[in-house]
Amino acid sequence: MHSYQIQKYKHYKGRKENSIQLIISVENLSLDEADEILQKISDALSMRITKAWQCLPDKKLPNEYNILTLPYKEIFNY
Repeated sequence: MHSYQIQKYKHYKGRKENSIQLIISVENLSLDEADEILQKISDALSMRITKAWQCLPDKKLPNEYNILTLPYKEIFNY
């Protein structure tokens, strides 16, 4: 995370057994800026892990699908 200059983020247990939610705190970003950063993170993940993930917001999705589910349990935070 530090290679992307991400300082504040939180880990939560996701709804499914083997899932987590990573919530990154940022100042105001446009959807285009957020999408660009998230695409870089997604590309880095694809080189390291074989699991599935989803980054939100995603400007390819309609607004009604850009919904973050509520986290279940805090794992650890920075």
